[in-house]
Amino acid sequence: MEGGNDGHLAHLYERGDLTFAEIRDIFKKLFTGKLGITEKLDGMNLNITYKDGEVKASRNNATLKSPMSIKELNTKFEGRGDIQKAFVNTMKDLQKALDTIDIKELYKYFANGQKFMSIEIIHPGTRNVIHYNNRCMIVFHGINVFDDKFKRVG
Repeated sequence: MEGGNDGHLAHLYERGDLTFAEIRDIFKKLFTGKLGITEKLDGMNLNITYKDGEVKASRNNATLKSPMSIKELNTKFEGRGDIQKAFVNTMKDLQKALDTIDIKELYKYFANGQKFMSIEIIHPGTRNVIHYNNRCMIVFHGINVFDDKFKRVG
């Protein structure tokens, strides 16, 4: 079981429900350049939102309902070395960036804590399998929309 709200990213070979025709279609699109693909990154997943004027984070269903502030995230990962640094510094960077965006735009994208952006944090001190040299990256996966019971609906 992998961490974060997004869970495990399934590999093609793990999709036992695919028919032969669907697999053939995937390969046909792949070899004709009609399938958009991106590199699977090996980082740490975090879901962020903008609520009540600050960037907040979620790592699991409990924190979807009550996302963590930068201070709370720092406390949660206190003593975890580079993991703590990676999460907290990412949140600080995102706070600076989001503070430059008009509040109406932020509400459109995050609905004051109803929508979360899924991100992957790459930090040299927390590498898992793939080595990214000494680059730090924040990779944006997209926006997740949750209903009032915090079940993902979009």
